[in-house]
Amino acid sequence: MSRPIRSLRGAAPTFAIAVTMLFASALAPEQALAQCTYPVLTSGTVVSLGSGATPQFSMGADAWCAVGVRGPVGDDWDLTVNSATGAFPGCVAGGLSSSTYGAGTVDFVIGDFNSGANPLGTYYAQSYRFSGVGAAADVEWDDDNDYLLPNVYPTVRSTGPGDVLECWDTYLAAGYTYTLSHVSFGSATTRAFLFRNPAAGAYWVGRSSRVMEIGMNTTGAYTAPTSGWYGVVVTNENGGSSNYSIGIATCLPPEPLASASPSIVIGPNSWTYFDQSNNYYTAVAVRSNDPSQDWDLGVFGAVSGSPHPYCFGNGLASSAYGSGKADVIIGDFNGGANFAGRYYAHALAYGGSTSPARVEWDDGVEQLAIDQPSIVRTTGANDIIECWDVFLTAGQWYTFDFAAEGADLKYMVVRNPGSTFWVNRSSPDVAEFNASEQYLAQTSDWYAVVVVNDNGAEGSYRLGISTCPQEAYPLPANFTVYSQYDWKYASQADPDSARWMAFATRSRNPAQDWDVTMFSDFTGGTGATGCATGTLASSAYGSGWADYVVGYRRYNPPSFVFGFPFAFGSTTSDGLLMWDEADPLTVDAPTTNGSIVPEDIVEVYDVELKAGWEYEVQFTPVGAVNLHFSVFGNPAGATYWSGRGGAMLAEANTTTSFIAPFAGRYAIVVASESEATGTYGLRVARGLVAVGDPPVGRTRLVGLSPNPARGATRITYELASPGAASFAVFDLAGRRVATLTAPSGSAGASSVVWSGRDEDGRAVATGVYFVSMLHEGRAVGESRLVLLR
Repeated sequence: MSRPIRSLRGAAPTFAIAVTMLFASALAPEQALAQCTYPVLTSGTVVSLGSGATPQFSMGADAWCAVGVRGPVGDDWDLTVNSATGAFPGCVAGGLSSSTYGAGTVDFVIGDFNSGANPLGTYYAQSYRFSGVGAAADVEWDDDNDYLLPNVYPTVRSTGPGDVLECWDTYLAAGYTYTLSHVSFGSATTRAFLFRNPAAGAYWVGRSSRVMEIGMNTTGAYTAPTSGWYGVVVTNENGGSSNYSIGIATCLPPEPLASASPSIVIGPNSWTYFDQSNNYYTAVAVRSNDPSQDWDLGVFGAVSGSPHPYCFGNGLASSAYGSGKADVIIGDFNGGANFAGRYYAHALAYGGSTSPARVEWDDGVEQLAIDQPSIVRTTGANDIIECWDVFLTAGQWYTFDFAAEGADLKYMVVRNPGSTFWVNRSSPDVAEFNASEQYLAQTSDWYAVVVVNDNGAEGSYRLGISTCPQEAYPLPANFTVYSQYDWKYASQADPDSARWMAFATRSRNPAQDWDVTMFSDFTGGTGATGCATGTLASSAYGSGWADYVVGYRRYNPPSFVFGFPFAFGSTTSDGLLMWDEADPLTVDAPTTNGSIVPEDIVEVYDVELKAGWEYEVQFTPVGAVNLHFSVFGNPAGATYWSGRGGAMLAEANTTTSFIAPFAGRYAIVVASESEATGTYGLRVARGLVAVGDPPVGRTRLVGLSPNPARGATRITYELASPGAASFAVFDLAGRRVATLTAPSGSAGASSVVWSGRDEDGRAVATGVYFVSMLHEGRAVGESRLVLLR
């Protein structure tokens, strides 16, 4: 605080006389200057000067400037600014202003040179010790070539023992209320001051004439009475070391937002508005351009009522989600939950964030249809959110089908519990997912579905909502069906014989992937499992291949089975679907000729083979179509279902030898990997008869069941010779998540179970994993596993 002018100074008839008397009385004779000297001050450079020193500084720019003094701890040093030199012992004349604060503070004088308020030229300061014992004090002049611009990021500075003050110009407009903010971290005691020249004429004042003063980590509000350049000074009161920021800002008129049209935010604040005219959900979001920085968001109902930085009134909701995420606020306008009209959104950079950001509003006028083909969208650097309305029925389970590629995408299902409604993404009324999920509707009402792009990367996603019908769709054998993006339900197959069969799917885009799972029942299922239950087997073979599941009906109950083909990942292409019952094939019979059209996926043959016999499977493909054949057998003579990866002889595309490990009927499955036309010839011929015990087969990873799995899965394998087998489970990033070791055993078929947990016993997340088999330390094979939670 300032203190009253001391009686000694009050008795002086003129300013020049007062300075001379103070100088003469304050100095001991041995401290008096022998003659007048005027050391030159350099802007921003602190010098140490004794009491009575009269440094000079030259002002050559139209700006504010300030000169200050800080004495040693416990001392009180004061300061004057003068227009001319004078006779010894005062050495200065033409007093302009002075500052006489107490000990422990910086005394400074500030002058205005804008528009000729003071004439440019040389001026003279005089610092003197009023009390204390210090021989010298720190003196600094700042010519203020810096500008503090309103409504930009705060200026950041460091200060230390070699700093006394810093001065800026800032332009304020009449009638606007400005917030001056000052944040400081460290040992320095810093303070910020605002000055105004009320007459636009010659103007020099001391510290006590500020129009506003704020301490560390505080703000102050000031309404500018006139438009013009104002002066800002920050002092280091105690000579400590700190980092600090100084900023000034005012509420600006908000800018309009257009639905689904993101706006770039350059400064630390964005004041916008949107006009919601429809009875739908609406959503507004902000996302920093730098994932390591953070922007926050508020939605308001009134254009005024709060000081900067919020500026708006009637706060409705806010979101402060942290860096790396978009902040999202959602409102419901269905049934009068909110009234149509104008609303205001304020986006602000949090903490030290300096990155630009984007703001987007979506008025939500699109609707999602249930049990219809999923929508497919692309997203990019400018996109943040997309909002839909969907009507859900109380007590009904829904499957949200969602898959994304490229960008960091999530979707939110939002429910209004029954009132005026504005929420952010962390609200309990918002369920957030990043993969397909089941959702139970609590009430019969309109819900919002909002997709958010958290990192601004380019990508795509698929989104749909389905329920389960009362029965599956019947699918005749050898009949190809096109799908539109994704199949929602299992298709019913009704084999009428005890032969082998195969149920298959293939993407129409070779670069994309469709998989398939077979089920035994259609009661109690969910959309995520094709609405069926009782998993029999799965095939997940990757893009560029057909996926199929093979079954031997002789040992299976005479009933329907249900195949569920599904697009893997963010696959957006159509898929093909068909199933086929085996045609009989006889060893050494004439060649069977097959014809492939673009819609064909599999053709199945049933052949009787003898244990230990070597056979030659003669296969001759012709044409553009890409064909492979695989041989399957039922070693246990029991219920048998297997994915494509469980073949005994896999992916041959030319004549190949095969030794039957046991007697029985085998399946030969011809798969078309491409949508093309061609023909093939197929014949099985007898070869050599084995001597001694029939061979076991080869060491291989037979398959995984169930796959997809919702927890544990059984790993089936075969050994051609006794030995130990081990299995490693890897995620998509190539990280090992689990290791299983099977006990050393004899040759033949065996299995182990992976619990779906990592090596620390924790359940692993939903996703794609790879199971790799090793036998006696040698890699044998690998199979893909889809794990659902």
